[in-house]
Amino acid sequence: MKNLKYILGLTLLIPLFCFGTIIHINQDGTGDFTNIQDGIINAAEGDTVLVYPGNYIEIIDFIGKDITVASLFLTTQDTSHISQTVIDGNHENYRLVRFQNGETEEAKLIGFTITRAFEPTAEYDPMEGQGLGVYINLSSPMVDHNRIINNYYSEPYIIGGGIVVD
Repeated sequence: MKNLKYILGLTLLIPLFCFGTIIHINQDGTGDFTNIQDGIINAAEGDTVLVYPGNYIEIIDFIGKDITVASLFLTTQDTSHISQTVIDGNHENYRLVRFQNGETEEAKLIGFTITRAFEPTAEYDPMEGQGLGVYINLSSPMVDHNRIINNYYSEPYIIGGGIVVD
């Protein structure tokens, strides 16, 4: 009987070790953090960084972590969250979302609008994909249910105004 209780107790603890933590990002201060990159920095493998609607003017880098970064679309399947949760380059930044440290298919970006990335001084280099909105280099993440729009160079189209897989 004692062994049965021990086994039952272990069985109840397994979900705690199999599922990661949810880190909430909300600009109004009610979440764990107010910007996405702080959530990524504090996430461990398998965690989810859940981002509430807002306009996030920042560059995010998965820094080699196999985590999920997602809008509320992930939990609600409400597509309005995709247009309401924006990673914005503010016409100043590029490579707004970066996968460049060997992230696997367990690294997931789900349910964002990625927009207004801009590189005014880009020089064409055929050996280097620029990647304004999303830049993937030597990684294989899942990028799903995102709108990648209005990302551009000051010159005519160079490589990867929206997304580059290098």
